[in-house]
Amino acid sequence: METRLIDSQRSPQPAFLFLPALIASSVISAAVPFSAQAAPAGGSWYPGDGGVVLYQEAVPEPVTEEWVDPAASNGYVEPAPVEPLLDPTMRKVGGDETASGSWVEPAPVAAVPVDPAPSIAPAPVDASMSGATEPWGQPVATAYITGTSGEGAACHVAPEHATGTLALLGEGQPVEVRGEAVGEWQPVNCAGAGGYVHTSLLSWTPMPVPAVVGVGGQQELATGASAAGGEQIVSFAMEFQGYPYIYAGEGPYAFDCSGFTMFVINNTLGTPIPHDMVVQYEMGQQVSREALQPGDLVFFANTFRPGMSHNGIYIGGGQFIHAEREASGVTISDLNSDYYSSRWYGAVRFP
Repeated sequence: METRLIDSQRSPQPAFLFLPALIASSVISAAVPFSAQAAPAGGSWYPGDGGVVLYQEAVPEPVTEEWVDPAASNGYVEPAPVEPLLDPTMRKVGGDETASGSWVEPAPVAAVPVDPAPSIAPAPVDASMSGATEPWGQPVATAYITGTSGEGAACHVAPEHATGTLALLGEGQPVEVRGEAVGEWQPVNCAGAGGYVHTSLLSWTPMPVPAVVGVGGQQELATGASAAGGEQIVSFAMEFQGYPYIYAGEGPYAFDCSGFTMFVINNTLGTPIPHDMVVQYEMGQQVSREALQPGDLVFFANTFRPGMSHNGIYIGGGQFIHAEREASGVTISDLNSDYYSSRWYGAVRFP
C-alpha cells in the first residue's frame, strides 16, 4: 500500500494544526521505509499538481541458502535425452557403430544368375507368298504316287498349282508325308525340302504285285496275301497297337480310324479298299453282331458327328482294335461298353 503526502500550495496554517500529522508520519516512517521521488511518467499515482509521491520499497526475500528444485517449484519438465549425432561415414558392424568413424567396406554380394531371355522362333514363312521353300519335315507316314498315267506328279513349293516345282515324282514312287493335308494338298518331303503333292495323285499303299500260284494244277493270278484269313488280319493289326492317331493318316507311322482299317486289309488280304469308311462298309459282306469273327470290320455311328463316323477291326472276345483319337492312338476297346454298344452301326467281312 502506497502512502503519499502532497505539499499543499494553499495559504499557510498555524503550526500547531500540523503537529498530530507529523507525529503520525514519524511513527509510520519508523515502521515502514519510504522513498520520496517524482512519480514515473504516466504512472497512475502521479499527482496532478506536481506533488511528491511516497511509495513502499520492495522488501527482498530472506536468503535461506537452501536449493529449490526448479521442476518442483515452477512445473519444469526434464527434456528427453538426445542421442549425439553420428558421423554419416560411420557404418554399423555387427549392430554397433564403429568407434573410429572410418568407412567399413560392405561384404561382397554373390551375383544371382539370370536366365537369358527366351529366343522367339521366327514365324513360319508362307511359301506361296514369298517363293521361299519350306524345310524338310519329320515323316509321319509314307504315300505312293499313283494315277499319273506314267507321267509322274509334280512336287510343288506351296499348296497351289501355280507355284514352282521342286521335283517330278514318278508313278509308284514312295514319298514321305510330313503332316496333315492342307485342303487338297498333302505336305511331303521332296528334293531335300518341304513340298506339296495333290492328294488325288497319292495312294497310301503300294500297288499289289500279282503273283502266279498253282492251285489244283491250274494257274491263277492272286495277290500276295489273298490266302490270309481273319487271324492274320488280327495279328497284323495288333502290331500297330500304341501308334499315334492323326487325322487322315493311313500309316505306317500314324492313322485315323478308316485309314487304319484300309491299311490292314490292303496289307493282309490285298483287297484295295479306299479310305472312305462308307465305301468300306458297302464293299464288304455284311454280318450280324452275333455272327462276328476275328478280322471283321465293325462300324459305329454318332461318335463325333451324326451318322456313320467310326470303325475298327474285331479281334474276338468282345473286343476290337481301332485308331480311336489323338489321346489314345491305336488302342483296344470293349465292344460291349456303354459308349460303343449304344453306337453300334454294323459289321462287314472281306473274304
